Amino acid sequence: MSETIMTNYEQWLNMAEMPENKRKILEATIRLYSKQGISNTSTSQIAKEAGFSKALIFKFFTNKHDLTMNLLTPILDHILPAFTSDFFEDLEKKAEVKEIIHYIVFNRYQFLMENKDIVLIFLSEILINEELQQDFFSYIDSNNKNNWTREHSLFSKIDEKITLTSLFSAIASQILMLFVQCLIFNKKMTEQQQNQRLEEIVDLIYNGVKNRKE
Repeated sequence: MSETIMTNYEQWLNMAEMPENKRKILEATIRLYSKQGISNTSTSQIAKEAGFSKALIFKFFTNKHDLTMNLLTPILDHILPAFTSDFFEDLEKKAEVKEIIHYIVFNRYQFLMENKDIVLIFLSEILINEELQQDFFSYIDSNNKNNWTREHSLFSKIDEKITLTSLFSAIASQILMLFVQCLIFNKKMTEQQQNQRLEEIVDLIYNGVKNRKE
């Protein structure tokens, strides 16, 4: 894995080659965006949070939009590539259908929680930011096409219509719902309760796949 390709955004930010002041501005932006939202955060607030003048922000970024894009595009450039390489390599080692589903559910939920602040910011911004939408779907089409459409031989034995793409779609909706409940709606859940819900999601998806064969 390249030094600049990480599975954790905070890890990437700490190791990325950039001026220390720029790094501190991005860190302050994450803290404020994740707490009060992008639209409710001004560059003046970011400057105060970072401990710098507003002028220094505009030394590195042309405007607030540029700052936001600099914050979020590394997810596409440095975080998701690790997901597509290491993740699929580990996935292909799984020998049973339920084992594959279990790995996807728990691994992807862990990814969301480890990057929860930047994921929340990304999810809120992609709904309204056309530039980010275009970058995201362009990334999926150009860089992940082979990985996302890759089929595991076990699924063809069950139903030829079941692909990793369809499986990921089913799982993503379930784990994102749990993620939103815990992080956005502030539903207090212990780690044990979250793991129990994840096991329930595994059973739900697995039973749906198994029943297609019957």
